[in-house]
Amino acid sequence: MKEFWPSVLLTFPVTVYVGAVVLGSVPSSDPAFTGTFVVMLILAILSTLPFEPIHLGATAGLLGFSFAVLALLYLLPATGVEVLAGSLLAVPALLVSYAVRPGPLGWRLMAFAVALTEGLALLATDVAMTSAQATFAGGEFIREFGSLNVTQVEGLGGLLASSGGSLPLRDVFDPVYVVLAGIAVAGILIPVLRPQTAWDEPLPTAAAPPVTRERTTREVDLGAAFAAVLEERSSPEPASGVIPPGLPPLLVGSAAAGLVVAVAFLTPGLTLPLLVAGIVVALAATIALVRRPLAARR
Repeated sequence: MKEFWPSVLLTFPVTVYVGAVVLGSVPSSDPAFTGTFVVMLILAILSTLPFEPIHLGATAGLLGFSFAVLALLYLLPATGVEVLAGSLLAVPALLVSYAVRPGPLGWRLMAFAVALTEGLALLATDVAMTSAQATFAGGEFIREFGSLNVTQVEGLGGLLASSGGSLPLRDVFDPVYVVLAGIAVAGILIPVLRPQTAWDEPLPTAAAPPVTRERTTREVDLGAAFAAVLEERSSPEPASGVIPPGLPPLLVGSAAAGLVVAVAFLTPGLTLPLLVAGIVVALAATIALVRRPLAARR
């Protein structure tokens, strides 16, 4: 629970920023676009709360709102298109709401990566629309968003076929979005900083003594050889100190990512060599740490 609130507070601002940028280009006389985004953003945040009645109510609200969008598209197409555009703008928030919930880290990271890509595509659509006109309606935004994604896919296909192509997302760089995305990454990783088992059960630390509880998860037969390796490479003492053991690596990784972004902005040609060098150094350090001898047990 104590990791939940920092995670939510750090991850959602990037989705709010995307919505604010796009809605700044929408005419004030079109409340359906803005209102839909605001409602779905609030429901997405509420759906992450660890309180069952609120969580179920917000989830039901999102489901009902989705059916309402379909009904409006059929009954009132003009209003339905504006509502659909607002729903499209809220997709990153919906994906982030899944990414901050308890669950397998791999799926949550995938949802978060899709959310960041979707947010970048929405910002690129806004740039393309505002460069051609001052404001735009929901229908125009949806068409431009679809066209931009098709162009991006065709450009990637052209790169694979060595024929070249346009990559609209490559040409969009928003420093504020990059910073907020980096903060959101920290928010996603906060819950996994503390020592825990594969079943997400907290392990004892110096600041949190072990809690006796009945185990309900199924035991896994690792085999004698694998169990012996784990026993040899495991320390019998709990993690010391009040700082989560995963925090220093997260800070170092964040600094390295910030360096790569800065180099990509200032000197794009050095980005690939820097990434290759970083991967080689990180791999060598990982191998060295894994192979280092353990301290003598007391």
